[in-house]
Amino acid sequence: GIPVILRDAQVLPIWEGTTNVLSLDLLLRSELSAGLQALRAKVADVAAKADTQLKNAGDAAVVAVDRAVQWHRSTTDRDSRLSAAREFTLTLGRALQLALLIEHAAGVADARDRSSATAAALRFHRNGIDRLLR
Repeated sequence: GIPVILRDAQVLPIWEGTTNVLSLDLLLRSELSAGLQALRAKVADVAAKADTQLKNAGDAAVVAVDRAVQWHRSTTDRDSRLSAAREFTLTLGRALQLALLIEHAAGVADARDRSSATAAALRFHRNGIDRLLR
């Protein structure tokens, strides 16, 4: 029973949950600024290539990344950064997810499948990308 007790003693104090722990860890990365630039470039590239149906969704993804980058640069108060870390990370993740859905829709050859892929991207977009706004 000792291994189980040891495992539980180390895991149970992390009551915030996986997303909070990973989000806080992300803010500690020294290379985060370079990663944000690469992420923004990817999302902007996909948005620039989006067709007319997905143009607004692509633009929303870019705006969300830009807002998250601005938040990262301008928020210096430690408590403010820690309290919004999860929203920051979710915004980045959702923006990338939307960009990948748009990219997938553009790459589907069959018209019917492309319509379904476009609908999925638009549905994802309607659920909101920028979690920092809440």
